[in-house]
Amino acid sequence: MKIHQYFLILLLFIFARCKKDEVTPDPIEVAPVNSTALIINEGNFQWGNASLTRINLTTSEINQDVFFQANQRPLGDVFQSMLLVGDDLWLLVNNSQKIERVNKSTFIAKPPIIGLQSPRYMLQFANTVYITDLYANQIHRVNALTGEALPAISFSGWSEGITLDSNNKIWVSNATRGKVMKIDPTSNQIIDSIAVGDMPRDLKLDNQGNIWVLCEGKTFPNESAGSLWCFNPSTHAIVRSLQFSSNAHPSRLISIPENGELLFLKNGVCKINTSDSVLNEVPFIAQGSRLFYGLGYNAIDSTIWVSDAKDYQQSGDALVYKANDGAFIKSYSVGIIPSSFYFY
Repeated sequence: MKIHQYFLILLLFIFARCKKDEVTPDPIEVAPVNSTALIINEGNFQWGNASLTRINLTTSEINQDVFFQANQRPLGDVFQSMLLVGDDLWLLVNNSQKIERVNKSTFIAKPPIIGLQSPRYMLQFANTVYITDLYANQIHRVNALTGEALPAISFSGWSEGITLDSNNKIWVSNATRGKVMKIDPTSNQIIDSIAVGDMPRDLKLDNQGNIWVLCEGKTFPNESAGSLWCFNPSTHAIVRSLQFSSNAHPSRLISIPENGELLFLKNGVCKINTSDSVLNEVPFIAQGSRLFYGLGYNAIDSTIWVSDAKDYQQSGDALVYKANDGAFIKSYSVGIIPSSFYFY
């Protein structure tokens, strides 16, 4: 046998052994219907340590970083938001300027959507996904079936929260200009706007079909207090305008349509009814020594979920409370800077 033939056979043997020894990740067990909680863990800016935690609510089994488990690569830098599109979860990774699309059961990824500037939140209408952006001065549009980019909608300023009203019109908060913008998805044009408070962020529908806008207020040096606005999307009439106390900056608005309540974070979890004419800023669930950062509501079992980001460096906790009286139920250890929750 010639020397080069010997080395060729040796290389083939080594390659075969390497292929044989490759590690295939264990499949993630599929949870029963209505028994899955997903937690968005933002991770630290520019650290690339964002992750997705899955909790089986039937068994309390926790699967950390399920994207990495399924795909053997990191999710990316700053996991901002998530949307269920058909059988796929769209995972929007802000500083990585992309959206990962994964099967909701296996978390195995399809090719990502790339080329976004600083994406924030998503909304699906028909076969189009609309994506807000911090810096792009436009609303991105993507084909929900293929992931292909569609012509964007010009938007002056920081587009943030996004929702759909009962008349199939899209509303987007303009954090730069203190307005909410109305978009016709037929023409994909901005057709109107409503002025609200400083730094509008979250938009939520209530049980009357009205839209609530949480304005966080400006921070130093031109600080202003936050405010909560409600308007009728059909008539554009302002139904309610509620001002927070001086230097208050609320966050994370949640609507519970079945009982007409709103939740938000301000030194704990606060709760008001959509019929209230004054703000109750006393926490319904006090945060104590914890650092409340994210907020969610599971309509399946009427529980409130709050994240404790701790020191923004170590793994955080997901805390579960009863919605009716705020009684603590249990906690789960999750990823770094947990911020949002999704249930199915």
